[in-house]
Amino acid sequence: MNAVLIVLVVLGFGAFWALRRLRLYPCRASEWRYAFAAAHRDQREALHGARVNRQAVEGEQRRHLARAREHVEEIEQRGRQRARTLKAERRRLLRPGWGAAVGPRVGQLRLHEHVLVFMKEAPEGEEAPAGIDETLPLADLAIGFSDAREHLFLHITRQDGTHRTATFPRADHRETAVRHFRDRIHNQVLAERAFRESARERTAEIDAELQQLESDTAAQREQAHLEATALGETQRADPRLLRALADWEAQCDVWQKLTGRRPGTS
Repeated sequence: MNAVLIVLVVLGFGAFWALRRLRLYPCRASEWRYAFAAAHRDQREALHGARVNRQAVEGEQRRHLARAREHVEEIEQRGRQRARTLKAERRRLLRPGWGAAVGPRVGQLRLHEHVLVFMKEAPEGEEAPAGIDETLPLADLAIGFSDAREHLFLHITRQDGTHRTATFPRADHRETAVRHFRDRIHNQVLAERAFRESARERTAEIDAELQQLESDTAAQREQAHLEATALGETQRADPRLLRALADWEAQCDVWQKLTGRRPGTS
């Protein structure tokens, strides 16, 4: 079995070599000597040399042209990547979410960098809140404090002027802690207003940068296209290519006169 397999491999390789030889050096079926016989080695080598020289020049030109076209793609990729980065930054500035928690929860209120969260009242007999009741953007809020015999109050004024009050039983909360929490909310409101103003300025800068980026990328892309086109035209007039093609055609003419078959370009 192994011997049979070896014979088949050898025969297959031989058939492949012969077919490839005939493709490189085509001839009539009755004149295969031109493709295989030692007497015609000089003609085959001349044809082979012309083919190799033509392929070398064309290959070098293709590589140069490919690099020029890759440069166009690199310009576009850099532009797209920068645009994605800027747009992502813009989204984060316009929609920052809640942000990190600023200190622990106090009663039903939980303060974050960008919002004040009202938690639902815990069911009777349970300590944990039952979920989120309302989220209020900090920049739009005003905060006040008042007290009574048994309770402390934080009064929240929304952007539309409506009010909501958070109640803190004195039995569970010290007045100083609630006042400190009021101050923390007030300070975070100021910080959020500063953040929003900074975000407005930065988003305006991003919009201008995106517009400039689009213009610059288009100009660079057009210039790179022009350079690639000019390179292609220069290559077509390259004396080395013209000589290689002329030599190839001349050798093909010689081979065709000998064999009646004209070689292919590959």
